[in-house]
Amino acid sequence: MMQGHIAPQWDLDYIKNLDYIDSNYNSKKFNALNNLVDHEDLTRYQIVLGQVQDQETNPALSFIHHDFNWITNKKCQINKLTPGNVIPKHSDVYNYYNKKYNIIDNSKIFRILIMIEDWQSGHYLEIKDRGFTNWQAGDWVGFRLSDPHMTANLGHTNRYVIQITGTI
Repeated sequence: MMQGHIAPQWDLDYIKNLDYIDSNYNSKKFNALNNLVDHEDLTRYQIVLGQVQDQETNPALSFIHHDFNWITNKKCQINKLTPGNVIPKHSDVYNYYNKKYNIIDNSKIFRILIMIEDWQSGHYLEIKDRGFTNWQAGDWVGFRLSDPHMTANLGHTNRYVIQITGTI
């Protein structure tokens, strides 16, 4: 796992006003009062994701090529996690990414999460059993494919994150 900080270089209003879409691979909303977490079937959970963005053409992501030039095969998106949504502990498989970039060795895949705003109450991230709160806009954390992670928005405001998937 790696951590760092970059100077915020994005237009927050632009990011908040993007046309976000419900993900089609986690299509059912998690209701903490009615559903138990099924770690074998995460298809019951929902995260609202920004459409996949190209860092070369999207002004909100133009800094990525410079600040993260040590990552290749970058796929970027902006994630919006709305209040009440939880993604339980899991590890990613990157099937789409592997096909798109012809990646055979999963140990080279790396994910970066860049916090777009300062931490707000109820926003939570956990990677490899280490919890993250109280972040500042521009803080980032990176992790490997096999690293278990989870996120939750138990607050009253949307949580926005820039997500970069790449190889190192």
